[in-house]
Amino acid sequence: MTSAKWVLGAVVFGAALAALPAAASADACECVGGAYPPWGAPPPVYAVAPQPYTTPIVVIPYVAEARRHWGLGIRATGMSVVDARTMNDSGEEPLGMGGGGMFLRYRSSGHLGFELAIDGAVTEDRDSEMLGYQRATAIASGSLLYRFSPRARFDWHLLAGIGAANTEIRYGATQDLEPTAVENVTQTEGHVGVGFEYKFGWRRAWVLSADLRFMGLHRNDAEDARIQAGDKVDAALVRPAGQVPDDESGASANIGIAYYF
Repeated sequence: MTSAKWVLGAVVFGAALAALPAAASADACECVGGAYPPWGAPPPVYAVAPQPYTTPIVVIPYVAEARRHWGLGIRATGMSVVDARTMNDSGEEPLGMGGGGMFLRYRSSGHLGFELAIDGAVTEDRDSEMLGYQRATAIASGSLLYRFSPRARFDWHLLAGIGAANTEIRYGATQDLEPTAVENVTQTEGHVGVGFEYKFGWRRAWVLSADLRFMGLHRNDAEDARIQAGDKVDAALVRPAGQVPDDESGASANIGIAYYF
């Protein structure tokens, strides 16, 4: 009897041991959805959806005057010239003249620009009476500009250019008196200088400009001075080469206003 109890207990114990793996497997399936126990489950795998490529957007600051390239303006001009060969030896005072002009400018989106201009200047009556003649000089010139701050409101620039000049000497004339003789001289002109533009107004369309130029003038007809004599000609005033020397040095200062469109 006792042996039967031990045998029956061994059978029941063996059956219980055989049922444990199945129970553990059932519990694992209910917890993690698979045959692995919670502590042995593999890490989850996440699927990454592909993202479409987006072109980067580059934002360029708006410049008020970016589309305004051409400018038309007027200016006042002060000019002085002196004989380039004798200015250091004779101590000759420069001859001062005043006048004005007009100009057309083009400014690119970068640093470069150019200018076409026509300027004229004449001696004052007081100087004309002292000299015995009146001088009038007109210059048509072209200049290349290099702008340091093209997008700034205050813009400095360097300039250099060449031109053609016509000088008229009116002997015995002032603004109120007719000349007794006239001398016409053509000259070749070259200049370098520095200037600035100050932009203002609606979309910076208006510009206040000023510059200082150093120039040289070379007389093209020095050997054949053309004198148109009137009724009265003072021979003492008419030098063999006229009142315009072969080469002149000078400077001009300009201040004006322009509108860019």
